[in-house]
Amino acid sequence: MPQTLTEPALLADAAWWRIYEGCFPSPEREPREAIVAAMRLGVGAAIREVVDGETVGIATLHVLRAPAVVFCVYLATDPARRGGGVGGALLDHVQHVGEERVRQMGLTPRGLVWEVESVMDAASAEEREMRERRVRWFLARGGRVLPGRYVQPPVDGIHRIPMSLMFRGGGEAPDVASLARAIYREKYGAVNGIPAGVLDEMERGQ
Repeated sequence: MPQTLTEPALLADAAWWRIYEGCFPSPEREPREAIVAAMRLGVGAAIREVVDGETVGIATLHVLRAPAVVFCVYLATDPARRGGGVGGALLDHVQHVGEERVRQMGLTPRGLVWEVESVMDAASAEEREMRERRVRWFLARGGRVLPGRYVQPPVDGIHRIPMSLMFRGGGEAPDVASLARAIYREKYGAVNGIPAGVLDEMERGQ
């Protein structure tokens, strides 16, 4: 059963950070401080799955207000543990925890959104297959790729990464422009401190 972490537990979990740093390329990894800041503000949460006393899967989330959607920021499983249901359990837990927090804000949750690397922008056939496999994994768990352009802001201060947004929810999904605006302003601007001018420019490109 996945566990929602306190700040001290997160900072003390070396395996959590090893999975985080090993599973996401550096241009896509936000600083530790941003993850902790979201927790302190009450809009973010860090989650882990533990097997035999060892952290084998990780996730983070951010709750958005407009639209009222749960943003799964990161989700990863130790490569040695893939295929055992850890990732699916984490995804479900992220949605459950996030939607409960949305309700506590007096809002009705509309679903779960997350970023995936753009298949069309893959640099090689091997990379394209890996990205397609990742999308298929999410499709098998109720996600759908939303039509429209999306770019991840420069969480490392340099790189803007072409992505796609995926969504899981019972009703009609918000449009990509609305989701991008909320993700940019409520997450990357308010917590990561990405300058408003950068986000303005990116939003105009949506």
